[in-house]
Amino acid sequence: MKITGFSKNKEFFKFHESDFVDYEKIYEVLTGKLAGCIFRKAISAEKCSIIAKNFWHYKELESRSDGVPGFFLGTYHYKKALSQYISESIIANKSLSNLFSGTLNVFEDIITKFSDALKKKSNSPIIRPAQYGGVQACKFFMRAWKGSGEYSLAPHDDSAQCTAKIQKGFEIQEVINNPVVAINMCIENEGDGKLHYWDIQPDIETKKRLGLEETGYPYPTELLADFDKIELDINAGDIYFFNGKNVHAVSSPKGQDSYRTTIAGLMGFKDKKTIIYWT
Repeated sequence: MKITGFSKNKEFFKFHESDFVDYEKIYEVLTGKLAGCIFRKAISAEKCSIIAKNFWHYKELESRSDGVPGFFLGTYHYKKALSQYISESIIANKSLSNLFSGTLNVFEDIITKFSDALKKKSNSPIIRPAQYGGVQACKFFMRAWKGSGEYSLAPHDDSAQCTAKIQKGFEIQEVINNPVVAINMCIENEGDGKLHYWDIQPDIETKKRLGLEETGYPYPTELLADFDKIELDINAGDIYFFNGKNVHAVSSPKGQDSYRTTIAGLMGFKDKKTIIYWT
């Protein structure tokens, strides 16, 4: 069995790196011109320390129950009925700001500044949380991967999950013809877990053959051997965005007691004037 699909040209398949947040590069990822971008140490060590402490002391901290290893705060739409996700989003959005008690809400800060940058574009798109029935989706969630073996988060794509029939009518399904962009803000990574990113966007035929058409998780590692791969070092304080239609994974941290903890979400254009984000 082989994975078939779309590989991009060399101008696309790379990550832009800088030591400041370049909002134009985020826009290039959203518009499919660039695979990803990473902004090194964009969150200070002091902020990361405060946020991590708040996370691990949060009484609502949960372990995932869907076969994906890790702990999280907030909620996520993956493999859930839409009504459940929206109900959980209402609760999450009321309390997630507590993660930033004593410091800056780094997620809100970057969204606000990106929104300001978008206003300077000729088409002036807006950015907002995804909605269903007038209710906002969860704006972000925070998660910690531990895992064992080669990967703490196995190879997967982020677009298949946006086609689930149990979420019909949710506007994230309007993003599917555009890049589905992963947002990640690394808060802890003592075990040096890396991002693995392959030059392949699997087609629907591949997803059906593998039984992944509505999940995109997991792709057998042996089927990815023929594709070019980027291995990206990730450190605490790094903020990065990438096109989640490409297969990607998180390598396991070194040491059984180390975690790779990130603030995360997804976003994309639902139409030419509207960028939405969700979890």
